[in-house]
Amino acid sequence: MWKPAKPLSMTEDQRSVLSRWIRGRGTPQKLVLRARIILMAAAGEANHAIAQALSINRKTVLLWRGRWVEGGLEALRDRTRPGRKPRLTAEFMQRVVQITTQEKPPAATGWSTRTLARRLGVSKMTIQRVWKAHGHSIGL
Repeated sequence: MWKPAKPLSMTEDQRSVLSRWIRGRGTPQKLVLRARIILMAAAGEANHAIAQALSINRKTVLLWRGRWVEGGLEALRDRTRPGRKPRLTAEFMQRVVQITTQEKPPAATGWSTRTLARRLGVSKMTIQRVWKAHGHSIGL
């Protein structure tokens, strides 16, 4: 069916750290799972047997085996992610503030969130967020 995988190599220090992670009360469970996968793989267990014993998918075993080979212990920790890009750029926020404080809408004495939102093609909540971030007084 599948070609047997070679046992992973590790130092005694690495084995000790993985064992500590498994026993540690404060260790996140996803890190415990990854440590179990690696220890079982180092013991020569087949990937499908590891997956079955830990009630996970074989692809998960392959993923963490690969990460171990790439970077050892540090590769088992979660990678940082860039997160969502800010929807309101500094330039846009500055533009809202500039229009609010330096321009007047046609046939009105000041901007409402709705009129400024229509002009800029955004929602009134977007305008409210910018005004709130720069102090309530700029839009009122």
